[in-house]
Amino acid sequence: GAMGSSKFEEFMTRHQVHEKEEFKALKTLSIFYQAGTSKAGNPIFYYVARRFKTGQINGDLLIYHVLLTLKPYYAKPYEIVVDLTHTGPSNRFKTDFLSKWFVVFPGFAYDNVSAVYIYNCNSWVREYTKYHERLLTGLKGSKRLVFIDCPGKLAEHIEHEQQKLPAATLALGHEQQKLPAATLALEEDLKVFHNALKLAHKDTKVSIKVGSTAVQVTSAERTKVLGQSVFLNDIYYASEIEEICLVDENQFTLTIANQGTPLTFMHQECEAIVQSIIHIRTRWELSQPD
Repeated sequence: GAMGSSKFEEFMTRHQVHEKEEFKALKTLSIFYQAGTSKAGNPIFYYVARRFKTGQINGDLLIYHVLLTLKPYYAKPYEIVVDLTHTGPSNRFKTDFLSKWFVVFPGFAYDNVSAVYIYNCNSWVREYTKYHERLLTGLKGSKRLVFIDCPGKLAEHIEHEQQKLPAATLALGHEQQKLPAATLALEEDLKVFHNALKLAHKDTKVSIKVGSTAVQVTSAERTKVLGQSVFLNDIYYASEIEEICLVDENQFTLTIANQGTPLTFMHQECEAIVQSIIHIRTRWELSQPD
């Protein structure tokens, strides 16, 4: 690792990457940033996965940006929050790029990560980690990986006022927590439908939460991700919902933009679920400029 890291950095410095417009533009996207300290007193870094776009953003520039952001801190313990809210194929690291992350940082930078908090892990991430199992084998079952599968859990490690997750992530979290209406600026109440079934090659028990801007499908049973048992939370924004179809009183399908097959769910109150999803979808359409 050490050779890889200094060589990479030398190369980027020599090409004066930090002066380039593309690099300056990348820095404004807030994909990776430092903010606040943990309960243990360590600096916290945030990686917001949905802000990285595969094929649109130069991967080496991202690595260099992360390297420069970490550099003043990585000789001592630090912590990372990986926000996976609404992450999917368009935010993935291709295999060769994924392996590069493990090469370009000095060994001690890895040793000093005292915790990585995985926030809002979803089904797609689970498939991705299974597919890249060989590369990620060092992370499997690691005590340093902490899955945060309900919003309040982050506060066990980072005080609320020190948390600097993006506002869009937090808005969805509040919907999950069912805060009082006043707190949500009088948003109408979240509708939660427990004991639903998501039909696939393996049916899973889920709860369906229809908030003001998104549908959240949260697994009711834990599933294995990198050797740990985790609840998954899949988020579909109103703007991505292409079709909602009531198959019969116990079954409906949801067609999501850029996802091949429609999702199929079973529940005793399908009509109510479909109505509330149509409602947020319509509201989104009305909010769009012509």
